[in-house]
Amino acid sequence: MKKLVLVALSVLMLASCNGAAQEIIKINGDVEQTIEVNTTFDDLGITYPEDKYTVVTTGKVQENRLGRYEIVYSIYTKEGELIKELHRFVNVVDTTPPTFTEAQNLDFYAGFTYPATYFVSDYRDNYNDKNSIVLNPTSFTFTSPGSQEVLVSFKDTSGNTSTYSKTIEVQLDMIKLINEVYKNNKSAVSTSQYKEDETYTNVRIDSTKSLGYFQSGSIHYLETVSTSLGKSASIQISANYGSFHQASLNYHISSTNSSNYAYGMISSFDVTQETATISKFQLFSEHGYQVDESAALNECNQKLSSVLKNFHEYFANTLHLDLR
Repeated sequence: MKKLVLVALSVLMLASCNGAAQEIIKINGDVEQTIEVNTTFDDLGITYPEDKYTVVTTGKVQENRLGRYEIVYSIYTKEGELIKELHRFVNVVDTTPPTFTEAQNLDFYAGFTYPATYFVSDYRDNYNDKNSIVLNPTSFTFTSPGSQEVLVSFKDTSGNTSTYSKTIEVQLDMIKLINEVYKNNKSAVSTSQYKEDETYTNVRIDSTKSLGYFQSGSIHYLETVSTSLGKSASIQISANYGSFHQASLNYHISSTNSSNYAYGMISSFDVTQETATISKFQLFSEHGYQVDESAALNECNQKLSSVLKNFHEYFANTLHLDLR
């Protein structure tokens, strides 16, 4: 009986010792860890009785590459017997949005197109090169002067997004705009002194259309049209930018002698509309050239919608300006 009690006590002590050894073999820190790409992973290792066991660590974390990595700690006895394996998992992620530096002292003009990169002097990402960053939108075209809100998003390959936001003041400079539009066709543009303190710029759009601009801000669009009432005819639209709903409209008819002509005029005409019909205008005669007012009005109405369409298309597609 005494012998059986001693054996039982020995087994219990051995189990207790083995249990104690198992309890102190553990991973230091979290089993599942997450680090930001291009930062340092600090492996805290494991706790174990160093006088009894040897640890072999396998697996490597690539800190500069996204992914999920496994580190295995294999615990061996001094005799080389594997008694336990512990596993750590490290997730290398990219949660940092792109960064940018705002450009300074910039001027903005209506009718011009600016790439999104014009607003920032530099932008970059912590993981990929800047060419991998998607900008939205890629460019801005300001169709009118005044305060404009600019929003540009910078999105990296991991879906992280940062946003540039600013309210800017857009200026209107017709001469600068015309010079930009026709920089490859300078022969189409001519500038002359209209008065001592004012210049006049004329643009030959094509064989039938032209645009004139006074330094004071007055814009004049002229289009030649066919006529049965004289040798030639034209429709001219005149207004200050921003006041196209109060423009003047002139239907000019010349005789074979260019000094003899007649013209019908409306002093307040809304050219922001794309189609129109005139019910009445004032008809004037120069040097006794007589034209039937009803016939002139009817002929003008036949041509007007086409001229308005061309006028709108020119401002929208060539000058990139809003008529409203």
